Amino acid sequence: MDGYVPQSPAEKQYFDFLWDVANNRPPGSDPTGSSELSGAMAVQFFQRSSIDRGFLKQIWSLSTPSATMSLGQFYTALRFITMIQNGEIPISKGI
Repeated sequence: MDGYVPQSPAEKQYFDFLWDVANNRPPGSDPTGSSELSGAMAVQFFQRSSIDRGFLKQIWSLSTPSATMSLGQFYTALRFITMIQNGEIPISKGI
């Protein structure tokens, strides 16, 4: 798996739940069942975080080089969002 690895079973369970939500799947589905999250679905999901669009663009570019996102890349994006929401701003808004 590429990207951030959840640090506790509770964090992994929550991130897997969010993966299901982002993929419009029933909670508790096998997280490896959907190998990619489309860019459109990811944008729709990440906008719910109320994070500034500039930050979200930077998070996307730091998390994945493509127009889709793997589970590990999704975990990475969630970690950045969590850090921003907790006041630990690891990146700038960019342009």
